Amino acid sequence: MDGDKPICYWRGKVSEFIDPNPIYKWIPLKCDLAIGSVKDPWRAGMLSVKLSINNNTADRFVDFM
Repeated sequence: MDGDKPICYWRGKVSEFIDPNPIYKWIPLKCDLAIGSVKDPWRAGMLSVKLSINNNTADRFVDFM
């Protein structure tokens, strides 16, 4: 973020995050060329996340603790 403007982003599929016991995953960000603040792709950055998305109406409750 540059103040209120996002300058890098990531786009992915929800299906990558339906595992109830996720592992840490490195996500490479992409430069937003419309903004142009980050010109080199290797400067966009990376995030390490451990994320699981669960549908409580279709699946049973998952205790993420």
